[in-house]
Amino acid sequence: MTDTRTGDQVLARMLTGYTATLNDAVMPLDVPAAIESARAALHPEGRWASAVTQGDPTEPNVATSAAGACWLDFEHAGRNTLADEIANLLWYLLALGGWLAPAYQSDIYRNTLLLHLPPVATPTLEHAELSTRHRRLELHYTWPAGPGRSVALTRLLDRLDTDLGDAAALPPGRRLEALRPFSTARILGVIPPHPLTTEDLLLVLAKLAEAQHLHEGAPFTRTEPLPALATSREQP
Repeated sequence: MTDTRTGDQVLARMLTGYTATLNDAVMPLDVPAAIESARAALHPEGRWASAVTQGDPTEPNVATSAAGACWLDFEHAGRNTLADEIANLLWYLLALGGWLAPAYQSDIYRNTLLLHLPPVATPTLEHAELSTRHRRLELHYTWPAGPGRSVALTRLLDRLDTDLGDAAALPPGRRLEALRPFSTARILGVIPPHPLTTEDLLLVLAKLAEAQHLHEGAPFTRTEPLPALATSREQP
């Protein structure tokens, strides 16, 4: 990234002790601290509710048959942490499936989906200012979602508050917050920052900052409807 005033290059790991203003919401941004917090929470001796699951719950891995819904691709099947399964699906619905995977894992995207159409619901960075002197990042962006993913997101968050959150043994009233270390790992670990364009990296960092402040109604899960023309072209 580039300092807006000086033109100096800035690495993601240098963003420590920053203040981020994201669509007018002010919150701390500290990339190294977010990583260390996730490592501390996910240490090898930790205990999390688990179950035998498919291991990668994403829309290309679900199909329908005469018997009903069925799972595909059992590469990661086995006993998995339920909170991580939820965080995986949440990040996939927000960013990975309709934006990052088609852009940065294009071969996998084409080979996985029969209808590998160009994505329509992708976030847009409208304004960005980065100041290393004042340790400040200001972004204005839109984060659209098509009607299908909007419904899926709403259903996932509703079930997180009920049976799914119960099954994952997440604390009532803090269930979204409890996903923070898993969400951090997904945001930074599935597609790492270094291949991203500057604009895409800034958008990902905005979600990283928001993921450190998860609560009911948090901006991390907030999306906007697509314009009518884009909705008509959205991939099913």
